[in-house]
Amino acid sequence: MEDDDKETSPQKSSPWHTTGMRCLWIWVGLTACGASAPPPCQEWTLDKASTGPLLTLEREGAPDVSLQAVFPDQSRGPDGAPTAIFIHGGWSPVQIPLEDDSVVLRSDMGFTTLYPNLGRTDARGEASRAILATVLAYANGDTTDTSGCTLDDRLPDGRAPEIALAGFSNGGNLAWATAGDERLSLPRLDGIATFETPPADQLITGESGTLRQQNSRFNEDACDLNRDFTLLCDIDYSPLRTISKEECTAEHECLYIDVDSSNGWSEQDFQLGRVLDPATDAIVYSLPATRAAEAGGVLPPQAYNSREADAFWSVREATRSMVSAANRFPDLAGIATGTEVDHVLNDLQRPIHILAMVQAMRESGVAWSRLHPDAKYLDEIHGSSFPWAETSANENIDMKDTGWSMEPEDNATIRGTDYLSAAVAEILDRSRTDDWSNEP
Repeated sequence: MEDDDKETSPQKSSPWHTTGMRCLWIWVGLTACGASAPPPCQEWTLDKASTGPLLTLEREGAPDVSLQAVFPDQSRGPDGAPTAIFIHGGWSPVQIPLEDDSVVLRSDMGFTTLYPNLGRTDARGEASRAILATVLAYANGDTTDTSGCTLDDRLPDGRAPEIALAGFSNGGNLAWATAGDERLSLPRLDGIATFETPPADQLITGESGTLRQQNSRFNEDACDLNRDFTLLCDIDYSPLRTISKEECTAEHECLYIDVDSSNGWSEQDFQLGRVLDPATDAIVYSLPATRAAEAGGVLPPQAYNSREADAFWSVREATRSMVSAANRFPDLAGIATGTEVDHVLNDLQRPIHILAMVQAMRESGVAWSRLHPDAKYLDEIHGSSFPWAETSANENIDMKDTGWSMEPEDNATIRGTDYLSAAVAEILDRSRTDDWSNEP
C-alpha cells in the first residue's frame, strides 16, 4: 500500500533544489531573452500547455499525499482565488496526472481546484479522510508542499480564504464523512457540493438497480430516512442464495436474490453488489443484505458480519455524518445536484438519493442548503439556453415528494461536473459576500 502511494508521487527533493535550482535556470534563460523570471513557486506559469503542477504534501508517519493543482487564469474575487478540493467517485481512484478525458471541474470559473490521489488505501475510510484533512490544511495556507511553497505562494493573484469540497458521486460520501470526523483537526470549510451521490449502503452497492442490471425487488416508495439519518430501503431479499466465483466473475462467491425461485442463477435474478475492504481483504455487503444473509445462513466466509458491516458503513454514508459536520462548522453550506438520468443508478422515477441528501442537510441543522445551484451560475457556463431546474435555498425538501425536478440531461453539451462546478462557485461566492438569501 505504501509503495503504491509513493509510485504516484513526484520524486522528493529538497525545497532548495526544486524551487531554488530550478528557478535559477529559468531565471538565467529568461534574463538572456530580456524577460523577467516568475517569483519562486510560480514557475508553473511558464508552461501554458500544462494542466497544472503536480505537488506533494508530507504527512508525518504516513505516506505522502500526491495532488495536482489547477489554477485559474483570473481569480473569482477581489481578494484572490478561492479553493475547491475535488473528490472523485469510485473506491480507489488514481485521478492524477489529469488527462484530456479526466473527470474534472471547470477551470474557467476563477477558483483553484486541488485533485488529491486517494489511491487504493482503505475504501474511503480513515486513511482517506486523513488525506483530505492534509489537503484542507494546504488549501487553508497552513502548510507547505515538498517544494517549500504554500498555496498562497503559488497564486499570482493571491489566495482567497473560502474553501469548498466537491464530491463527485461516491466522493460526496467521503466529503461529508471527513467534515463530520471529530478526530480530525480541520481548518476552515465553507461548504460541500455533491453530484449524484448515493448516500446509503444499499445505493452505493447498486441494490436499487443500475443501468446495467435491473432489480425488480426495489421500490422507491419503500425507502425513508431513519432518525439517525440513515437512508434505508425495505427490499425483499428472499430467497438469498450464493453462486460460485466462477459464475459471478469475482474473486469470491456472490450473493444473489433468487427472484424466480428457480434455486439457480438466471437472468431474472439480481446479484448483490459489494465492496472490497483492502485493509482486511474482506468483502462488504449492505447492512440489510448482510443481515438477510446471516438469517439465511448464506453469508460468504470472506464477508463482514452485520456488526462489522455496520461499523464499516457508519463512516461512509453522507447523511449519517451531517449532524456532526453541522456541529463542527456552524456556518456550513451544502448543495446536492443531479440530472434527469443518473450516471450509475437505474432511471429512478424519483431521485431519492439526491432528495435525501438535501432533506438530511436541512434536518441535520446544516446552516444553508439547496437542491441544485442557482441558474445564474449555470448561465455563467452555458448561457440561458437550457431549462435549468431552480429550487429556493433552505426549501423543505421531502424525498417522498414527486414534485422535485432534476437538471436537464444533455451529454453532448453539459457535463455532470458543470453542475458540480456551478454549485462550488455559488458556495464560494456566498461565503465571500456572506449573502445567504434566495437572490443569486
